[in-house]
Amino acid sequence: MSRPTNEPESAATDEDIVQLEQDLGVVLPSDYVAFMRLHGGGEWDGDGVGVIIWRLDKVGRYNCVGSHFATLWPGLLVFATNGANEFFAFDTRRAGWPVVVFPGDV
Repeated sequence: MSRPTNEPESAATDEDIVQLEQDLGVVLPSDYVAFMRLHGGGEWDGDGVGVIIWRLDKVGRYNCVGSHFATLWPGLLVFATNGANEFFAFDTRRAGWPVVVFPGDV
């Protein structure tokens, strides 16, 4: 991602990160944590691909037990969208938690 298309959200605090990890029972990838500490989310555009990276509170709401995403796509930790019904998620079932993109209407 090359640049924000709007002002980035306020940076995530260590407390925000620890709370989300505790709520979801995971340890977030270090690169993602570093990004969130700097930017906290926001809209980004790079090479013609836009992405809206959610704030940690939204990540928590959308991935908690019983949520739409957790029910339909277990093992995926959704953290962003392109605004066109495609979502970005960490695949927690695979080593290294690769990022996957999937349509929201599957």
